[in-house]
Amino acid sequence: MHTKYLKNMRTIRHTLFMIIACVNITFAVAQTHIPIEDPTTWSNTALKPYIGQTVQFNVPMYVTTNKSVQEQPTTISIAPRLLFTPTNQALPLSAEAEQVTKLNQVATLTLNNASGYRGTMRSGMKIYNLKARVTDATTLEYISGEWRGNSRTDLENTDIGAMVDRWGKEHTLLVCGMNIENYRLTEKNHAIQRQKVSAALAKIKADIFGLVEVGGGSAVMNELKDDLNRLTGFYDYEYIRDNTSDKVLQRSGYIYRTSKVMPLGEMQMNNTRVADRKRMQAFQEKGSGEVFIYSINHFKAKSGGGSGQDADQHDGQGGSNYSRVEEAKSVLREYSYERSYVSDPDILIMGDLNAHGKEDPITYFTKNGLTDLHRYYHADSSYSYMYSGLLGYLDHAIVNSTMLPQVTGMYVFHINSDENDNYAYDRSYADNTMFRCSDHDPVIVGLKLSATATEPTLSTENFINSKNTAALAGDRIIIQNAIGNNKPAYYQLYNHHGMMIMNGDVYTDTYIVDEEHTIPGVYLLPGVYLLIIQYYDDNSEQGTVYRGKVIVY
Repeated sequence: MHTKYLKNMRTIRHTLFMIIACVNITFAVAQTHIPIEDPTTWSNTALKPYIGQTVQFNVPMYVTTNKSVQEQPTTISIAPRLLFTPTNQALPLSAEAEQVTKLNQVATLTLNNASGYRGTMRSGMKIYNLKARVTDATTLEYISGEWRGNSRTDLENTDIGAMVDRWGKEHTLLVCGMNIENYRLTEKNHAIQRQKVSAALAKIKADIFGLVEVGGGSAVMNELKDDLNRLTGFYDYEYIRDNTSDKVLQRSGYIYRTSKVMPLGEMQMNNTRVADRKRMQAFQEKGSGEVFIYSINHFKAKSGGGSGQDADQHDGQGGSNYSRVEEAKSVLREYSYERSYVSDPDILIMGDLNAHGKEDPITYFTKNGLTDLHRYYHADSSYSYMYSGLLGYLDHAIVNSTMLPQVTGMYVFHINSDENDNYAYDRSYADNTMFRCSDHDPVIVGLKLSATATEPTLSTENFINSKNTAALAGDRIIIQNAIGNNKPAYYQLYNHHGMMIMNGDVYTDTYIVDEEHTIPGVYLLPGVYLLIIQYYDDNSEQGTVYRGKVIVY
């Protein structure tokens, strides 16, 4: 009995020892942190030494897929940054574009059993303090994490007007360009499509909507106009009529608030390369009496490969690029004609141009003195569309030099690109919400029209000195001499950027209150950041003062 008792005690002690050992091992492994100093250049090959271990990441990981077949997916793709189409960030065939391609190929990990988020999972959501077990070189098993940002609730609660007034100037007009994805009365799921699109338009409440992929003529525009009046309670929306047949499956058009603006002259139709999809209309703001030209467009698609001059050149721009460049040229020709009877030179060009930010049609505009508002306001972080897991903006907002000082801001409302395709109006999880009402996000521009608006040209070295461009981890950023002649200034600091500034989360932003302004509460992790400073002249008109990287070692 005694021998048996001692044997049992030894067995119990051995078992307890093993349990304690396992606990200690688990505890030790759980403390393994994966350091990611620069999310834009990190490679998943760095994960190989940790196979079989439990790890925790020191930066938030982004959900990078929206193609799951389930409402609450359990297997998703993640990366320490958002993944962008190379030609959205760099010129076609450039070394920089090739580098983006290479980095994209090694950026993602597969996360299994990602059950920590209770709600509709979307791309662009972030998982902070992700703890997971490394099961192989590129696969993780989810244990825990904090899910933050870019949720449906976040977007439902977004004050869109505030988003285009981020740099201290209040808009008087809100202008939206939106692709409504083949909206047509003959679609068998039209009732749900109508609910979704109208819900989105009513949330935005723009004073002028430029819509593309309108599948029909006056009947569709009248339907959307009626829905806007009913859902917003404004009862002053109207649309601009043209002679397009209701049988035209893709056209472009305008809906506007009669209490805010008045169309001037006839709507111009530009049928270069594709018909019924490029429109131009002058509007006068009733409050100020100021006039601007609004060009809404839908350029020829990339699909189909193209032939002859339009053949795919395998440079990342897809088929029919030649036609899209010709369309860009035709928009500026049409503008010259429109200017012959409109006194004000200001122009805002919007719409689905089927070209990413660095592709030929867009660089045609920028080389001719126009400004890409995506890049002006959001560096390399902006997107409106996802294709094959890569982000970019096909939906544009471009202005000329006289229009730029009258822009208060630009915002992309991510209700579509980050959504699972299965929420579309013709798919299995379709609902009556605004989410996934189209495959493109709406782009929204704030305007404060003024005949005296100017864009100050100032020297960058007056606003930040050399010691601010590099810092040690844990340092604070100090902005020196940013006010400039006692004029107010405003800054935005974007975090977790890399060599091409591809991740655009605003880390902090506020007014600069003194000549040596310390950004409060910002103790930086290693990485590359983007600092943007805005200056205001005597008329409180907006001008860019400084755009630069802050490198933290």
